[in-house]
Amino acid sequence: MDDAQRRAHAGMLLSDPVFVEIMDDLERTAINRLLAAPAKDHEGRLAAATEANAIRAVRSRLTALTEQPQKKRAAA
Repeated sequence: MDDAQRRAHAGMLLSDPVFVEIMDDLERTAINRLLAAPAKDHEGRLAAATEANAIRAVRSRLTALTEQPQKKRAAA
């Protein structure tokens, strides 16, 4: 798969309503678990925060792929 195809696929994922809905739900659930966890549940809070950060990292990586400048081909 070349860079243009990667950009296109990343853009399709980011604009897919089902993908966006699922990612929103996963992130919201992780954040709610983080906020609802007892203050002394350090492992549970860390796991929820890590999950929310991972979801955000996936979105960030997909966004970065869509924003990569197109490489110019060298003249033959």
